[in-house]
Amino acid sequence: MIDQFREGNELYVWRLDRLGKNLKHIIDLVLSLNGKCIIIKSLTNGVDTSTINEWLFLNLIVSLAEYERELIKKGTNTGLQSARARGRTGGRPKRYTKEAISILLIMSSVYQDPTKSP
Repeated sequence: MIDQFREGNELYVWRLDRLGKNLKHIIDLVLSLNGKCIIIKSLTNGVDTSTINEWLFLNLIVSLAEYERELIKKGTNTGLQSARARGRTGGRPKRYTKEAISILLIMSSVYQDPTKSP
């Protein structure tokens, strides 16, 4: 649908959050539409990218969202490094120990060839 828009077209949405499934998707879509000179107007939020003030406001929201993403990424990486330093690796616990795996391999080879014995 977006490919059918031409420069100067207007996209009306009920609310800005209905444009995408998450903030990053909405921001990417808004920036893509702006690159094609397509005006976005929200019926309930009052957003209208045809005016300079609204475009400035939308750019501010985009910048804050990018900043928030970077803060979350930095906090997550810091937490992971701290956990690794304490010996925690994360993820699911191993289902079998190395000893259990070697026993299972022996049992499997005996099952496949009954002439073998452990």
